[in-house]
Parts: sequence; structure tokens; C-alpha cells
Amino acid sequence: MDLDSLAIGARRRSGWSAIDLGFTLTRQWWRPLFLSWLIPAAAVCICLHLVLWNYPEWAILLTWWLKPLFDRFPLWIASRRLFGERPGVAACLRQWRAICATDALPWLLWRRLNPMRSLVMPVTLLEGLRGRRREARLGVLQRESSGCALWLTVIGVHLETLLPAAVIFTGVLLLPNEVDIDAWALLSGDVGGLTYLFNALTLLIMALVAPFYVCAGFTLYINRRIELEGWDIEVSFRSLAARLRALGGVTASGLLAVALLLPAPVRAAQEVAADAQAQYARQQIETVLEGDSFHQTTTVTRWRYKYAAEETQSAPIPEWFIGLVEWFENIWPDWQLAADTDLSALLAWLLRALVVAVLVALLLLLALRYRRTLLDWAGLEKPAPARTAAPQRLFGMAVTPQSLPVDVPAQVMAQWRGGDQRGAVSLLYRATLTQLLHRCGIPFTPDLTETECVALVQACKRPELGDCLDQVTRGWMRLAYGHIDPGEAWLQEQCARWQGLFADE
Repeated sequence: MDLDSLAIGARRRSGWSAIDLGFTLTRQWWRPLFLSWLIPAAAVCICLHLVLWNYPEWAILLTWWLKPLFDRFPLWIASRRLFGERPGVAACLRQWRAICATDALPWLLWRRLNPMRSLVMPVTLLEGLRGRRREARLGVLQRESSGCALWLTVIGVHLETLLPAAVIFTGVLLLPNEVDIDAWALLSGDVGGLTYLFNALTLLIMALVAPFYVCAGFTLYINRRIELEGWDIEVSFRSLAARLRALGGVTASGLLAVALLLPAPVRAAQEVAADAQAQYARQQIETVLEGDSFHQTTTVTRWRYKYAAEETQSAPIPEWFIGLVEWFENIWPDWQLAADTDLSALLAWLLRALVVAVLVALLLLLALRYRRTLLDWAGLEKPAPARTAAPQRLFGMAVTPQSLPVDVPAQVMAQWRGGDQRGAVSLLYRATLTQLLHRCGIPFTPDLTETECVALVQACKRPELGDCLDQVTRGWMRLAYGHIDPGEAWLQEQCARWQGLFADE
């Protein structure tokens, strides 16, 4: 196990933080984790449906019962990827004998309903412990993480149970009234096609939930090992040792030479002083350990109901509740009669009002959360973002209006005819960038390249600006990087274009 290649930060986390880390790793490695669970599960499920053709409900039930075997495949992949390896689905499936052979029968019998399966399965599959060693290891691991592992199982069971029903009920509710189909009778009837469809949906949802469940339990296991074995401390010491080794052997050799050059009496005196200091330190440590600070007893006091053990009957109705009922009777004397005569209608109205209120609240929350996207879809103008300060230099050249001459084209041609071709093209390129930045409002930033600046200008609604910068940029790059002279005719054409675009702005 190479801790230097660990894909996560080796530090102590809470149980819920470790579960969240497992969910993050699942999203990052979702494809191999999902396929490594789905492929063997789908193969077994199809075989069971072929064998139990007349009993498809038993086929999906047996597939669900075999989940501890299928969970081992994403666990195997996650354990390798956590330490820098990159195994794929094919490599995982080729190891199916070794993955499924370890304690397969106990996990399908008395351990099948273990609510902390995600936490304890790595002990069997990855560490290979059995018997008393396994029980001792589990006792240590479950001491701090059993609660989170239990709630992880509870959440996973609820998701696998409710999601298939939610998908089917949503489909039924979306059927229009004009469709002459009794959906409830169809679902409750004995229709083979719908049974197989429900089984396929159940298998798919189990395959979606299982990688999150397995990976979150695995990170709980890793987090507990980091806490028990001090992986974070070991990684820190390894990093410190690497930095010390990077200093080389020069410093160590120098210290060794100095130590050897010391006279023998001096070295002996230093050794005696070091022994005396170590003895004094041991005495101080023993004194501290024997003190009261390491032998304290803390008494914890909490509130407890006085008659909890003696009271066997239910508590009486509180007076405030009786007063509330009497006040309600005074306001609405015939409320009891109305409740007795039309209770079902009252409950239906309350339920309908509650559903409407929840839907309205959800719609308001969604509208508030995605208000910018909705405004964009509606074509409404969004407020212009605050513009950042324009850069003073681009590509090492000053792009402020004060840095330009009064007549840019004349100065460019003068430098060209004077023999400074590079300076002339550079001035034209710099003047073009300056005008686009300050007069046209193109948001150039120092991190852009020349080509990215051209693309940014071409994306605006004035193609003549994009074509101008494109031509000047090409000429500048050919001269600056390729030492290719663009020619005086080309330069005169670009100066005329620059004059027409920016001289009258």
C-alpha cells in the first residue's frame, strides 16, 4: 500500500464528511463503478428470468438478494483507483473468481441483512481477514463509524424502494385524461410485460444507487483506518523526509566532518551532557504523567424525568389543550357536528390545500434559484456586469491612449521608411489594440493570446473590426516570429483601413 499515491488527502474527517467524499469519488469514477455493478447483475438477472419464466417477481427478488456479490466489483475498482491504479471494467470482470470467492456464502446467508455491510465488507474483500481476527478488526472499525454506516444503509434502502414506485406513479399521473386506460387496474393486474418492465427499472435503480452506497462505505472504512493507523502523520513524515533528502548529502557530510574534527574529550563531554539531558527529560515526563492532569474523573450530569420509571399510565391531557378546545367550541359551536357529518371532505380539502401549498413553494424556490436562466430564456436584458479596469499593457506593449502619437498612420509610415520595419508594424498593432480596448470596449485581458484577442473581436457585431485586427495580427506575428517582411503596400493598406475605422471615432 503506497500512501504517496493516495488520491485523497490523508486527514481525519467526520463520518458524514467521509460519506460526502465517497459520493464525490463516485461522481468522478461513475462509469467503471456503474458498469462493473450493472453488467454482472444484469447477466444474473436475465438468467434468473429465463429459469423462473413464470415467476419474474422471484427472479428480481433473488437478484436483490445477491447484491453483496455485485457490490464487490465497484469496491474492487474503488480500492485500486484510490491508490493510483486505473483498472477498467474489463480488468475487474476478469477477476470475478477472486472477487466473489472470499466469504461469499456467509454474505449470502447470515450476513446478508447486516445494516453496516458497506463498512465491514472491505475487511473481508481487501484485508482477507476471517474468524476472530475479523471480529476483532470489526470491533475497532465500528466503534466510531457504525452510526453513519447504519444511516447510509437506511437511506440507500429508501432510495431503492421509493424510486421505482416514484417513476411509475409519475408516469401514471402524466397520462392525459383523454387516454382511455385504467392505469391503476393495469398496474395491479397480472400483466407480464409490465412486470418485466418494473423489474428492469428496479435493476437499473439498484445499479444507480449501489456505487454511491459502496464507495461511501469504503471511504468510511478508509477514514477509520486513517484515524487508527495515523496515515496523515505518516504522509507528513514522508514529505518531510523527502524534503530533507532533497537537500543532498552536502550538509550531512559537513556536519560529520565537523564532528570528527572535534577532540575526543570534547565529544565525550557532549555525550555526557546529552545523556544527562535525556535523563532529566524522562524524569519530567514521568512527573507529568503521575500528576492529576492525567488521572481526572469527570462527572456528567443531565436532566431526567422524575417519575419515568414508576409511571405506567399515559400522561393526562394538559390543561392548555383543554382550554384551546373550549375556546374553539365557543367560536364555532357546531364544529363537532360538521366534523362528524363530512369528515372525509374536510380531510380531502386539507390534503389538497397542503399539496397545492407545497407545489407553489417549490415553484417559487425554483424560480428564485434559476431566475437568471429564466430571464435569459425570456429575452430580458440582464444588468451589465461591472467592468474591470482596462489593462495598461498587453503582450509587453503599452496600450494606453497617452502612449500613442497624434497621427498614428503618419508615424507608422515614417518609421517604416526610416528602416524600422519592426517598430512600424508594432506601433500599428499596438494602436489597433488600444483603440479596440478603450474606444470600442473590447474586454481584453492580459491572459489572452494574440489569436484569442482576434477571436474575441470577431465575436462582436462589427465584422470590420475583427477583420482589421486579424490582418494586423497576422502581419505582426509574421514579422515578429518569422522575420517575414509584409511589404510596404500591405502596410499602406492597413494604415488606410485604420484611418477609416478609428480616425473619426
